Amino acid sequence: SDHLRKPTPKLRKYDEEKKGEYIKQTTFFKSSLIPNEKLLKASYLVALRVACTKKAHMIAEDLILPSAVDMCKTVLDKECTAKLKGVPLSDNTIGRRIEDIAGDIKAQLIDRLKEGYFAIQLDDSTDVANLAQLLAFVRYCWEGEIIEDLFLCYPMPCRTSGEEVFKVLHNFLSQSGLSRDRCIGICTDGAASITGKHSGVVACVKKEAPNITATHCMIHRQSLAAKNTTQSLSEVWSGCIKVINLIKTRPVYAHTFAILCKIVDSNILRSHDKIAAFKKKLSIWKTRINKKVLDKFPILDDYICNNLLINADLIICDVEQHLQSLADHFDEYFLNDNIANFDWVRSPFDVELTDLAECEQEELAELSWDRSLQNKFKQQSLSSFWLSVASEYPLIFDKAVKILLPFATTYLCETAFSAFTNMKSKCRSRLAVESDLRVSLSKVAPRIDSLCKSKQAHPSH
Repeated sequence: SDHLRKPTPKLRKYDEEKKGEYIKQTTFFKSSLIPNEKLLKASYLVALRVACTKKAHMIAEDLILPSAVDMCKTVLDKECTAKLKGVPLSDNTIGRRIEDIAGDIKAQLIDRLKEGYFAIQLDDSTDVANLAQLLAFVRYCWEGEIIEDLFLCYPMPCRTSGEEVFKVLHNFLSQSGLSRDRCIGICTDGAASITGKHSGVVACVKKEAPNITATHCMIHRQSLAAKNTTQSLSEVWSGCIKVINLIKTRPVYAHTFAILCKIVDSNILRSHDKIAAFKKKLSIWKTRINKKVLDKFPILDDYICNNLLINADLIICDVEQHLQSLADHFDEYFLNDNIANFDWVRSPFDVELTDLAECEQEELAELSWDRSLQNKFKQQSLSSFWLSVASEYPLIFDKAVKILLPFATTYLCETAFSAFTNMKSKCRSRLAVESDLRVSLSKVAPRIDSLCKSKQAHPSH
């Protein structure tokens, strides 16, 4: 029986040969698997860039890959070129990658929104395929900052009535597991279907979240206030509108125009300050015009000085009527909201009288005498300061964030529609834009490595 336990030289040789073959097979399998994982990650990274630049998906296979191969062939060697050709970049593959990335970004966003309050702005528009699209952006607190991101992009199947828009919003919140009580603000363009007293979106939302703050876009209100002008100036005004509309139909021009205008959405407090300042300027300008002093209108002043035959008094009278009409309409569309009640948010170390509850006033009193916070307040932005005291003064922070989070305008929706137009053109009229739009506009970084681990790596086909 001993000779059965001891391996013979022939058996020992056989075992060593089999062991060697196993090691070779394992090494070959690992060497073939690692490049495929890298090719998969490269595919995701290219898809991310395609979406961020708002280009057609086929550009990856038709332009990016051939260009990369040419560069590798010229700068590196044939082996690198052969490896690069294995990156899966077909039109359909890029589309699937973008959907995966968008899904990951959306999942991260939903998880963030579940941890605190958030506010939304929404608007609708019609795309090149005559399909109504509902867009919504969200503003929320995350890691000491207030962040804005795309909330949803949804094609409306029927009409954009208040009930239909609310149904889309309601279903999205339910499917995402988001509490309606956490939504503290909604900003709209003031359309009847949105702000109707009975069946408007805002009315429907308030039935489920009574304490939500509803705001009418301040840019839209400014447009309504400036719309009614004197007949003699209406020609100039309509000419300006035609120029701006022409610019807005060209995505590149629209982007440049937005940069030149430096339009930045801000919180409600800041926007009310700007409106109050403009109304004050209107009063000053009217006073100067009454005295026939045109120093605030240098182009008009030069025109009158260089054209002595024109009736200067008639022009000045038209301008005076226009300024008065503008002031009246601004008073109509911008009521004197009692913003002074929120002065403690902007200056928590100076305000003494507030309409806060007793426990909130006690926290505010304690905060106002914290000298280290006084120094921090001077060095930080208003939102950053309040977010930094969230854990130490939770009651007063909870009150302040409900004032700072709501949107003042629907400007983000307007700029997103420009990006939307650039993506869904006549040549791509069947494109489902939501995934591409989310990837291109979102500030949430996708987890590419996690996506790669959840997928099985395949070479290009």
